Amino acid sequence: HLPVPSALPIACSMATVQDGSAGILRLFSDWMRKNPSTADLAVAVTLSMLGDLCAQASTKSGKNGSSWRAWNVHSLARIALWSLVCTPIVSMWLELLETTFGSGEDATTVLKKLAVDQGAFGPLLMLLFFLYVAVFDALASQASLQEGIATLRREVWPAYKGSVVFWVPVSVSLFTVVPPHLKILVINLAGLGWNCLLALRMQGAANHAGEEGGKDGKRRRSTRSATVAAREKSKAL
Repeated sequence: HLPVPSALPIACSMATVQDGSAGILRLFSDWMRKNPSTADLAVAVTLSMLGDLCAQASTKSGKNGSSWRAWNVHSLARIALWSLVCTPIVSMWLELLETTFGSGEDATTVLKKLAVDQGAFGPLLMLLFFLYVAVFDALASQASLQEGIATLRREVWPAYKGSVVFWVPVSVSLFTVVPPHLKILVINLAGLGWNCLLALRMQGAANHAGEEGGKDGKRRRSTRSATVAAREKSKAL
């Protein structure tokens, strides 16, 4: 008979992995407590870029997605810079909510925070995001500021309505069960999915602008051809 391998080494290995993972989580949590601002920025930039990469990967299905040249570095830089700007603003906003309404978890306090957060801060932040995208694209690429403003007018309201559906459950958890030092982390983890959705919306907006630009180009070429034909006809007469 063949000897039956003992399960003890496997169990010991699994216990070692679990202990190592728990130790890493403890170190990370301690680091976040000691360096909250740096940790918030590092996590925000990392997760926002990961969300943008997920959005790019989902739009490259069946395309040349394996080559690094196929990835949109401009989009990654844009979302990373936005995270650096946005994260301190969100952190100060959460502190302002706590100072204004208190840290109570009763229904009245939570509803007040939720109403102000989604009714005032949410639309303002969404407007700032699309304005930032318009300016960034105008400065860093060949896009015109007028195209960015047109995208803002077309996309900001649908994006805000989607953000309300997405962020209300997250906000409720922030105002009730999430400890203060983990709020930005929870926002960034939720933002991983939201940034992916937002990047997909921005990609759709860019495709829409490209299609409109192509239509405008065809109309201009058609107008020029008609003008030239009319001139030739008048000369022949």
